Amino acid sequence: MLRNKKEFLSVKEIKPYMLCVNIIVTVIKLNSKKSFVRGNRTHEVAEFLVGDRTGVIVLVVWDDMIEKIKVGESYAIRNLKPKIYMNQLRVVFTKSTMIEPAPYKIPLCEINSA
Repeated sequence: MLRNKKEFLSVKEIKPYMLCVNIIVTVIKLNSKKSFVRGNRTHEVAEFLVGDRTGVIVLVVWDDMIEKIKVGESYAIRNLKPKIYMNQLRVVFTKSTMIEPAPYKIPLCEINSA
């Protein structure tokens, strides 16, 4: 469970040089989902648009974690890696990323998508 609300950043506070971030966001939509082969394994990667009251960001999710994310739901996500890809800041799931239902819901109408 959540120990301290201050351990979570708002979307607008995320910077590309940070080592890892914790956020509470609502999933707005699935942007894309792709499969590819690396070595002898098939992998999937999905990009979700997520946001809070301060802004939106792309969340990159890998393999079996994709099925745990539902559009319209709010999540507390820990240990995401901020990265710049194609001149856009994103947060990427890592092996140490943990996700759980958020302690409160952020309604889609309250997300700052400007």
